[in-house]
Amino acid sequence: MRRGLCVIVASLLCISLLSGCMGKVTSDTVKDRTVIHLWHPLTGGDGDYFNEIVKQFNASNQKYVVKVSVFKWDDYNAKLANGIAADAGPDLAVARNSFYQFLRTKDMTLELSNVARSVGIPWDEYNPLALSVVKEGDKYYGSPLDTHPVVMFYNKDILAKAGVLDAQGQPEFESTEEGFRAFLDKIAKVMPAGQYPIALPTYAKSAEQWYLWYTWYAQNGGKGLFNSDMSAPGINKAAFLKSASFEQSLYAKPYIQPNDTDFTQTFISGRAAICFTGVWATSKFMNQLPSLGAVAIPNLWNDQQIYYAGTHVLVIPSSVKDPQHQEGAATFMKYFNEHDLKWAEAGHVPVNMKVWTQTDYLSMPFRSLYTDIAQKVQYVEPQKDVFGLYENLLSPGLEMIWRGTLTPEEGYRKITSDLQFYLDY
Repeated sequence: MRRGLCVIVASLLCISLLSGCMGKVTSDTVKDRTVIHLWHPLTGGDGDYFNEIVKQFNASNQKYVVKVSVFKWDDYNAKLANGIAADAGPDLAVARNSFYQFLRTKDMTLELSNVARSVGIPWDEYNPLALSVVKEGDKYYGSPLDTHPVVMFYNKDILAKAGVLDAQGQPEFESTEEGFRAFLDKIAKVMPAGQYPIALPTYAKSAEQWYLWYTWYAQNGGKGLFNSDMSAPGINKAAFLKSASFEQSLYAKPYIQPNDTDFTQTFISGRAAICFTGVWATSKFMNQLPSLGAVAIPNLWNDQQIYYAGTHVLVIPSSVKDPQHQEGAATFMKYFNEHDLKWAEAGHVPVNMKVWTQTDYLSMPFRSLYTDIAQKVQYVEPQKDVFGLYENLLSPGLEMIWRGTLTPEEGYRKITSDLQFYLDY
């Protein structure tokens, strides 16, 4: 087991040169415009919205043109890190907040204060919580694009049939563990045999499992995985046991469709009444489920309104030395957040707070809810140098709890031991 863990940890700490071959990015021009090479891994529906903003930028800017290269999520992080390390990366790249922290720790992101000032990036107009991901003192090492939490989507028709909707069409239950299970029991009674109240991924490394567990962990007082100086594991045991035990109970009943390999389709098809997934699914759900509703992940223990969320970040790699390419990349950063109403159509909460009050934004379903959540986010602290930690260490331990292989107490001990091994490696 330790040998396997060594391999896992090595994959977190090392930048593999075998993960892909990339040619050197050249300083070419297109019709006298400087080309800014941008990489991103947005292969889902949100990629279409992102690329539309790129298209609009290219049509409007006379000095720069952005060329996009798209990679699969599974390959992207290694390719980006390898490219930057080998001076063969892009001028601009998208990174999730967890991977951004890895890049930052390895000094792979350019400090933006000067170039941001020269192009006029208005940091004071951006969501301070999202900005906290990239801000260190008075310096900035990336430009956040959004906040994207997981929420509780529900099928109004099924909940109405079960008698668990209030007069406003919101789910109605007592905000306790027992109250939520009673709510699910009522739904289960109106579901056909072989169908379950909740659609949630039952495979390891799913974002939804992580977002849901960490939200409940935070609501119970948990904060981060390590102590403040990263010298030892710092999991809040009481919060871990409370949140992990409750999520395990949902799998054990089961209230969740077992071995579900396409949980969003399970929900869309009406074979589940509730789906915990990200706001990025909003457009897909709205187009296929007219009776869609959404609420924040419920807190069943106290009045704390705390949620976990992710943030996409645009970074200029530290390998980009040409001032013109730095300026072009920063110009696109500014443009993106000036035109992120289009990005909001993907479901993400734009970082530009001016958008939050625009009529076109507020007319989109659930955006007031999403914006409220975006102001109550607790990111994993500290995040530095924990790239891949969830996918490779925490997720397997949590999945063993969900499947009943380990008790929550045993899972806590295993995960704590694995985190310590990671620090000692």
